Amino acid sequence: MGMVKLMYRDKTWTEVSGLTPTAVPKQQNETYPLWEMLPYSGDGFTVDRYIAPWTLAIKITAGTREEAEVKISKWLEAQGELGKNHTLVVSD
Repeated sequence: MGMVKLMYRDKTWTEVSGLTPTAVPKQQNETYPLWEMLPYSGDGFTVDRYIAPWTLAIKITAGTREEAEVKISKWLEAQGELGKNHTLVVSD
């Protein structure tokens, strides 16, 4: 236990109600800015996870790919600075 405390002494801890605290590396917020909001489900799509820095995995649940991309783009715009510069990878 002492080794674990030593390893994580400089980490920033986030308290989440009902869960144990976890260490959140600073790089997580810089290269994966929307990770706290995922998975996000919208009308006909789910933004599932990051598959690489600034690259989101999208699952289409209803409708066409074009419709889903428009809705996802609107969601990303609503996130402001956090939603810019993302690449979308769509899987069926």
